[in-house]
Amino acid sequence: MVDVYINQSVVAIKGKESVVDPYFLFYSLVSRYERFRQISDAHSIRGSLTTKVLSEETILLPPLNIQKTIGQILLSLDLKIELNQQMNKTLESIAQTLFKHWFIDFEFPDENGQPYKSSGGEMVDSELGEIPNEWKIGKIKDLATVTSGKRPGKKSDVRTEEFNVELIGASSVMGFVKDSLYTGKIILTGRVGTHGILQRVNKQSWPSDNTLVLKPIRYEYIFQCLKLVDFGSLNIGSTQPLITQTQIKEWDIVIPPNEILGTFELFASSLYSKVDSNKDESRILSSLRDLLLPQLISGKIRVPLEDTNV
Repeated sequence: MVDVYINQSVVAIKGKESVVDPYFLFYSLVSRYERFRQISDAHSIRGSLTTKVLSEETILLPPLNIQKTIGQILLSLDLKIELNQQMNKTLESIAQTLFKHWFIDFEFPDENGQPYKSSGGEMVDSELGEIPNEWKIGKIKDLATVTSGKRPGKKSDVRTEEFNVELIGASSVMGFVKDSLYTGKIILTGRVGTHGILQRVNKQSWPSDNTLVLKPIRYEYIFQCLKLVDFGSLNIGSTQPLITQTQIKEWDIVIPPNEILGTFELFASSLYSKVDSNKDESRILSSLRDLLLPQLISGKIRVPLEDTNV
């Protein structure tokens, strides 16, 4: 049914096209990931799978047209998730490009709708270099409060009805707790351990004691400013990386007039609203895929005959 080839680190599996649909074969193997991992970990050479194990793997094969339909159903979910990810990269790039154009190149629209600096807008010296007239130099603390997360009491490794609030660490979700510390929009970055990863949060959450928590007055502007922070240079830990609240609070930033900040905030927040919507959709599609995968592959959910003419 399949030919299996292996080198030192990669296994190549090629299904016989007259017998098995390649996408059906792929998802059949994906559904066995945990078992393959356990076999691999138990092998004398850790992290190894043999051609014998893979070539003798038994796969339930429905008729080829049913296989193709199942493969296409699962593939369509993955393609939509990938499309959402690509779209989000584009949306985030647009927001970052606009930030750079307005607040680094200083080409925001002047009173005539023309790019400020290249149209002869007045520039003045500052400790951060030339900035537009009437702009200021300030600190992150001028536009955001900065605090540390807290260590929770009880936590769960999996989400349950009782433990339903995300416990967020320096780089990702690390568990679930009963209660929340925050309910609104915050930005998280690592305080201890991992540094430089920025997490946007806009729901009930419990930031761990490994994080710094920022509540910005101008959320989108501060988020983009934080992307410019050299977190590596802030590390004061001798044995473990450490950044303090004060170091983030005192980071120098340019502070434009409220009118310009407000315009950027509206535009960038509309982009990130779509990003958040795409992420929510992808989470739903991913859960649906994971739910359907074993059911379709095992035949517990049957594909209607009228949908099998592919």
